[in-house]
Amino acid sequence: MFYFNKKNVIYMKVLMLSGDTQLINGIKGPFQTTLEGLSHHWEHIDILCPPSQTKLRSFSSNSFLHSSTHGSFIHFFWSLYKASKLIKTHNYDLIVSHDYGLMQNALKAFIVSKSFNIKWIGEIHHIEGFPKLSGIKDLIYRLCSLLYCVYLTPHMEAVRTVNSQTTPKTLVRLGVDPSKLITLYSIYLDFNTFKKIKEENIFDLIFIGRLVSNKGIFLILNALTIAKKTSPSISLLIIGKGPLRQSIQNFINKNHLEDNVKMIEWVKDNQELTSLINKSRYLICTSYAEGGPRTPLEALACGTPVLSTPVGIIPEVVKDDVNGYILNWDAQDIARKILSALKRKPFPKESLQKSVKIFEKDRVLMTYAMSYKNIILDS
Repeated sequence: MFYFNKKNVIYMKVLMLSGDTQLINGIKGPFQTTLEGLSHHWEHIDILCPPSQTKLRSFSSNSFLHSSTHGSFIHFFWSLYKASKLIKTHNYDLIVSHDYGLMQNALKAFIVSKSFNIKWIGEIHHIEGFPKLSGIKDLIYRLCSLLYCVYLTPHMEAVRTVNSQTTPKTLVRLGVDPSKLITLYSIYLDFNTFKKIKEENIFDLIFIGRLVSNKGIFLILNALTIAKKTSPSISLLIIGKGPLRQSIQNFINKNHLEDNVKMIEWVKDNQELTSLINKSRYLICTSYAEGGPRTPLEALACGTPVLSTPVGIIPEVVKDDVNGYILNWDAQDIARKILSALKRKPFPKESLQKSVKIFEKDRVLMTYAMSYKNIILDS
């Protein structure tokens, strides 16, 4: 069980059911930053990951990632079996589930929590299909989210959201008890990395993210096609990979955007990403649903203003004509605002960076770790 050390810091053992597929395969990403921070505050962390060719990876002396090579159906039952084996070794104080999609992690956490009488906190970064549908699949996810809210959240100690407006409002509308909600940001900015550096603006716009339907990439491309009629030399850098890559390339070719759009799959590290953000006049995000998103805030930390749809944390951070502009899910509107933004004088870099100071990495991770400790102590 949790205890205090000589410095009056509580340590506790946590079992996580994660949706992250990168870290178990040795790929750096946001979840690595999360674990790096939490490992300083929690005594022991075991993470059950989605199926992978890597069965076990030691992240640090007290953090371990576990997976199986089974398909999703068998992996579900493997996770329950693995959790029961780990519980015999570690007397966990808390189960944390990362809940999304079909809500399989939440269902597994519910079964384990009830079977072994361990407290449980669910984390939901965003709900697919809210505020906008990106496809038919989102309708299934909406139904799963409704069942999750009505039948599973009552069994949790708390439900963590990562923004204080869009996701909490949706959860309450779907039946979650408001008293269970706790907002803990999941964006951890390292201002030694994401900062203003002297670079010449090469691109008018930069998009960073997975090339999937939820990101609304074709809204950007259609808007660019419209804006090009007024500004023939308008430029866009797309950084990312995903199943829509070839469709995007086909659209570029069909609409003669080869001289306007540059695509690269990914960058080697955050330093290169920072450089490219600094070479861009605006970062653009047209997602249909998000918990964060992360990249607009990284852009603001670099002194680059943001054009974004009102998803996730964006309404809390981005203010029209202060540090960027809010977009509608409409190519005509996006094109109009892009052209208007490119005509205006530059935003003061200091005000852009100030708007994301509350997301400083160490501060946010400390708040996250301590909040869960306090929930355990108070329950």
